Amino acid sequence: MAINCDRYGFFNGIYGLEQKNWADYWRSIIPDGILGGIKDEMEVVASSTYVSGVSVKTGEAMVDNHRVWINAQKELQLPNAGSQNRIDLIVLRVVYGNSGASKVELDAITGTAQASPTVPALTQITGSTYEFPLARVYRPAGSNNVAGQITDMRYVFHLPSDGNMIVGFSGNSVSPLNDREYRNNNALSSLTVYLPVDPNSSFITGLNFTTGSNFSGVTFRKYDSTVLTVKVIGDLLVVPNKRYNVVIYWDGVNYVAASKNM
Repeated sequence: MAINCDRYGFFNGIYGLEQKNWADYWRSIIPDGILGGIKDEMEVVASSTYVSGVSVKTGEAMVDNHRVWINAQKELQLPNAGSQNRIDLIVLRVVYGNSGASKVELDAITGTAQASPTVPALTQITGSTYEFPLARVYRPAGSNNVAGQITDMRYVFHLPSDGNMIVGFSGNSVSPLNDREYRNNNALSSLTVYLPVDPNSSFITGLNFTTGSNFSGVTFRKYDSTVLTVKVIGDLLVVPNKRYNVVIYWDGVNYVAASKNM
């Protein structure tokens, strides 16, 4: 006797197409990020309209697997600086609502003012609110001028010249190329990622795999095997027996590794 799979679709009258399961369907196929080579790639710069503000240039993106267009430059006014330092975060935000009420908006998340400020946390809940970072803005105490205080956080991906975006690999090491997603669904005890000696500003690699009970972590090395110190966003691969998506990118100063439990 045949047994139904737990989930499938889309078919007429079964699991009808709607905004949340559309995002779920594409999650492991299309990464979130800015579509490279289209217009101005949503670059964030100091605003010429507001002293305490930023301009978000034109471009297209995928956020929580929803397509986003900015066809004309947008201006965001940020709250004035306070008596202590803070960091604001410029984001694209998917807001899920009732029929006709869902949207994608540009916004600034205001950080907490303190002597040593930290980057505000993102909300990433499909079906509710999902945020994707474009830039962070350092706001020194008493200064409303944001010129020179913007750090790019965009994940820009391009279609490789050979058209192959997804590459499978086996074993406990990988030497990824720019702008590709690398997948390994085996249970790994460890993983070594060999990064280029000369970083590329659009360097993006997704790593999908299942950790084993003895998983010891990820080591990042240059091609000459020199161990690299990598900035980590979030909880990087510390829970065993889970499937993760890992994104590695160059922020202009450091390699950054961010992980998400899939």
